Amino acid sequence: MTYTKQQLEEMMAKTGGSLYLSNTQITALPDNLTVGGWLYLSNTQITALPDNLTVGGWLYLSNTQITALPDNLTVG
Repeated sequence: MTYTKQQLEEMMAKTGGSLYLSNTQITALPDNLTVGGWLYLSNTQITALPDNLTVGGWLYLSNTQITALPDNLTVG
């Protein structure tokens, strides 16, 4: 399952800028995504983070298949 950038931005608008995607079937995030708050990806099938991802708060990746972080990742 993937979400468009617009769908994710609509989700963030409802949660004060954070994305709570833990325990969902999400498999990928779009490039150039900016998350103003926290990004929760725990217990998902995501295997890589997108290019130019910016997270203003915390980034939670426990129990994912992610083994490396992109060079252009920014976490507040």
